[in-house]
Amino acid sequence: MEQIEYIVLSTCPWCDSKDIHFRNIIHDFFLTNEEFSLFSCKGCGLVFTNPKPKNESLARYYHSDKYYSHTSQQKGIIPYIYRRVKDINLKTKFSQVTVGSNIEKVLDIGCGTGDFLDVCRQSGMVITGIEPDEFARDLAKKKLNIEILDPTQSKSLPDGCFDLITMWHVLEHVPDLKMQISELSRLCKKGGKVVIALPDYKSYDAEFYREKWAGWDVPRHLYHFNKEVITNMMFSGGFYAGEMHAMKWDSFYVSMLSEQYLKSRLGMIRAFLVGAISNFKAVRTGNYSSLVYTFIKQ
Repeated sequence: MEQIEYIVLSTCPWCDSKDIHFRNIIHDFFLTNEEFSLFSCKGCGLVFTNPKPKNESLARYYHSDKYYSHTSQQKGIIPYIYRRVKDINLKTKFSQVTVGSNIEKVLDIGCGTGDFLDVCRQSGMVITGIEPDEFARDLAKKKLNIEILDPTQSKSLPDGCFDLITMWHVLEHVPDLKMQISELSRLCKKGGKVVIALPDYKSYDAEFYREKWAGWDVPRHLYHFNKEVITNMMFSGGFYAGEMHAMKWDSFYVSMLSEQYLKSRLGMIRAFLVGAISNFKAVRTGNYSSLVYTFIKQ
């Protein structure tokens, strides 16, 4: 078994504050069952995984045939539901992020196998994709018939060249948060949109499942956001907040995974109830299990 190296953070990975505090311990229920601590920053409010694997070791935590972002042939009820919901979400995502906008060039960071870019291409947009996983890149290249970039090639893209940049549940995974926000600012044209989908640890389903909430997904999720934290980060990068949309299916999907981690006999029934309650409560609080944020470049 390969030796995994970790980095113990003594300051916040976003604001560099030393005023960071232990929050709780989360297991990697998805793959390794290793323990990771969550810390919160008193300066900016970011919650982050600590210690985190070194960049060269991160790939190990994605090496599973259960990692649905890169697979489409898994058997069982949860993979089936995931695929059906994904098909519905693709069209919803596209309509939400393109309404009222004249979009010609799109960049999808963490494009996976290219599903969202495929919808954009069919609408006549010029598409560019960035994806760290070699297997997913190859699948996207075959599907889209374009070259998919490795994240290290981001610097080769010209300044201010995209009308729309999307990150669908990706920002929480990136090794260098500061660099990524800086690149979003550099690549997005003035008046253009950056759309970021993120889990919200203030949602009801997160509070219900606590340490076994599947949305923590340590150590693949290196950072954990709420509305205030991500809005302040993007403001510092030259963006102001636009529309925000709920990903209502996520509360059910995340609850189903969390029930698996609990090994609950109630399983699907309780997952459905928790997901429904989470969405109902979020009508008032705005804290849905996952949220899609739109930011406009100033």
